[in-house]
Amino acid sequence: MIFLLHLINKTNFSGRKIIQLLLILIAFNLFPPNLYAEDCKVIRYVSDYEVRNNKFSKTDTVELKIENRAGEIYTNISLPYSKNEKISDIDGWIKDSNGNKIRRLNKSDLKDRSERSDFSLYEDNFVKSFQLKHNQYPYTICYTYTITLDQFVALPEWSPVIHPGISTDYARLKVSLPKGFRFKSSLKDVILIDTDTLRNSIATTYSSKYTRIDTNEPFAEPFADLKPKLVIVPEYFLFGIEGRTSDWKSFGNWFINLNKGLNDLPESEKNNISQLLAGINDKAEIIKTLYHYMQDHTRYINVSIGIGGLKSYPASYVAQNKYGDCKALTNYMKALLEFVGIKSDFVLINRSYQPEMILKDLPFPQFNHVILAVPGNHDTIWIENTENSEAFGYISSSIQNRTALFIEENNSRLISIPRMQRKDVAMIRKINVLFNEPGNAEAKISFAFKGYNYEIFNELLSDFNKNEQDKFIQEYIPFNNYDLLSWKLIKMNRDTAQIDLSLTLGFPRILKKLGNEYYFNTFQIKTGLFTPPSERELPLQFAAPVFNTDTVIYAIPSGFEVKSLPADQRISTQFGNYESHIKCDSKNILVEKKLEIYPNTYSLEQYRDFYEFYRKVKDAEKKVIILKPKI
Repeated sequence: MIFLLHLINKTNFSGRKIIQLLLILIAFNLFPPNLYAEDCKVIRYVSDYEVRNNKFSKTDTVELKIENRAGEIYTNISLPYSKNEKISDIDGWIKDSNGNKIRRLNKSDLKDRSERSDFSLYEDNFVKSFQLKHNQYPYTICYTYTITLDQFVALPEWSPVIHPGISTDYARLKVSLPKGFRFKSSLKDVILIDTDTLRNSIATTYSSKYTRIDTNEPFAEPFADLKPKLVIVPEYFLFGIEGRTSDWKSFGNWFINLNKGLNDLPESEKNNISQLLAGINDKAEIIKTLYHYMQDHTRYINVSIGIGGLKSYPASYVAQNKYGDCKALTNYMKALLEFVGIKSDFVLINRSYQPEMILKDLPFPQFNHVILAVPGNHDTIWIENTENSEAFGYISSSIQNRTALFIEENNSRLISIPRMQRKDVAMIRKINVLFNEPGNAEAKISFAFKGYNYEIFNELLSDFNKNEQDKFIQEYIPFNNYDLLSWKLIKMNRDTAQIDLSLTLGFPRILKKLGNEYYFNTFQIKTGLFTPPSERELPLQFAAPVFNTDTVIYAIPSGFEVKSLPADQRISTQFGNYESHIKCDSKNILVEKKLEIYPNTYSLEQYRDFYEFYRKVKDAEKKVIILKPKI
């Protein structure tokens, strides 16, 4: 755990790797508990939105109460902005426990820096930062600022949440829009308080609040779907070019027109492709060959300037520079396919740990990623263009089972990305145990990883050095009191969505003496960690199935025989099923187990029954095998 957190904090650690390591922490339930009690809270958060002369501005005023030293983590304020999002009128002050202003923010306190990340080459994103801190508790820090946008597709989403780890007692939003301004909106746990009609505008006031929740619970519904929020989307907008949000078809046409004319390839690149594909006639093989070419000759680097958040760089840019962001790499791959006469389409999708809900009635940018779809006669090939080591056609856990926007001229529409099936996520573990004197054991263990485990170990194999891999594997091994004697990661070929891990472990005194007999506990199947219902705060969400199998062979020590074996067990519920079978002959004991959890979302009420299933599985795993000397 400490090693993983250290990796995340490395200064040369890419943003995409940070995301992957966060997935590792979540997937293996290695995240530390939420540390933010009520050390700090927002006592007042006021926002004013205004649209005037086709420009948008917002002014935020925030008051944070710092209760103790632990709350000082929130005294460091960062205000992001960009060339399109101009920031102004920054002010701040501190009030003591009696409400008296004791310090005001000075211009010299403001620090200005680029938000360029280590996986970005160019960015138009910047940060204004400062700290307001006092030495007597409690105290209140207040700050205010204004953001102005010259172009926008939608008004910035508003939420009373300043930080997931701290509560907001009171939040108010006032939205002033010109008369005749046509829009759609979506509210979640936000209350419309008042509407006031003025000479040239209509002002609407909303209020909300937020009670801190533990966002680190395993398999929780995404925070983005749980937090209070308000979204306002105008029917007509100007962002690069004019567009409409009346339906997804109109929005898709705007995206196509914004990115039109960017599929040019240099003649040298066309010659390379022609030579590469000489003699290949099968369509699927051509697509795979071009995908491998793209993987081998480009790399992911974020390029976010101008309207880079939505508009791609030309295919020629990627061909010449050998890098690009997800839009540029996907556009480049699309151009390669187009050059050889293969049609493909952009698919906009929200890439995340858990699927986040799409507001289907509000056509506006709700997506943070783009992939390609190559329709076939019987199936669709989905192409991820930012992962240099990912298997061809693989649908990753961060995009599977999502609602996405299929971009097609005059026919853009929401679609469903296929969900991973049991075979796609299986974790198959095989263990051979050989006992030796005096009760020690050596175990040969093999893991076959698919699904999110494949993604994690594929990243580990591709992007980390041997020393980092060794430390991670030692933290991953799900046993106590062992010696790691050897390990090896194996990937059969680049298009196999499976990584194998082989281990040799030594276990001291695993065979315990009981009178004239000996006993040992069987290895437990991976079940995850879930808190009792009284401690659970969030609904449970399995976006894909969980399917783990164990096959363990224990070699019976010379001079011993089996006295007793645990009974076979089977547990079947609406949440999943578990089964274990144990048998033996004169030489070996064979233990076979399966655990499957079905994909679904369960309320807190249903979680009680789920936890009962989980508890029964944990109890069933407490198995003991007893050996006795041969007579």
